[in-house]
Amino acid sequence: MSVLSDPSELSTVDQSNSGLSKLLCCECGLPIPANSPTFVCASCIASTADVTSHISTEAQLHQCRGCQRWHKEDAKWLGCELESRELMALCLHKVSGLKNVKLVDASWVWTEPHSMRIKTKVSYSSFIHFRFTFHFISLNVSIFAAHYPEAGRTGCHSPAILLGRFRG
Repeated sequence: MSVLSDPSELSTVDQSNSGLSKLLCCECGLPIPANSPTFVCASCIASTADVTSHISTEAQLHQCRGCQRWHKEDAKWLGCELESRELMALCLHKVSGLKNVKLVDASWVWTEPHSMRIKTKVSYSSFIHFRFTFHFISLNVSIFAAHYPEAGRTGCHSPAILLGRFRG
C-alpha cells in the first residue's frame, strides 16, 4: 500500500467530461465519480461483498404428470410450455429475495429434457449489475380432481393429494 506524498493526487479533474471531479478508489486506485457514496469502485464492491446472500438460487416446481400443468399457488395450476414467458414468470415468482431488486434480464439455460431440471440466467441491478443462475427442480405430482372425478373438487385442495398421497 503506497502513501500519497501530495494530497492533490487524491482528487483529479477529468478534462474530457467537462470538468467533473473524480476520486480514486480506496481499494484499487481507479478513478471513480466524486459523488460515489462508498468511495469504492463497483468491481471492488462486487469482489468483497456478497449482495446475493439474501436471494435463494434453488427452488422446487411441481408439475402434474398427467396433464403437464405447473403448480402456481394454493390450488391453482398453470398450463404452459417449457421455456415460455409464463413459466419464466412462475419460476421467478418462486425465488425468495427477488422482490426488492430491479430485474434487468432473464433468459433460459438449456438443460436435458429428461433431467427434471430447469435453469434460468437472471441479471439484476441494485448498486451494481449482477448476473447469476437459478436452478429449479421439477417434481412430478398428480392433480387427482382432474384425473379421478370421484375425488371431487375438494380433493384437489388437500396438501396430501397435491403430494400424491390420495388413498380414497
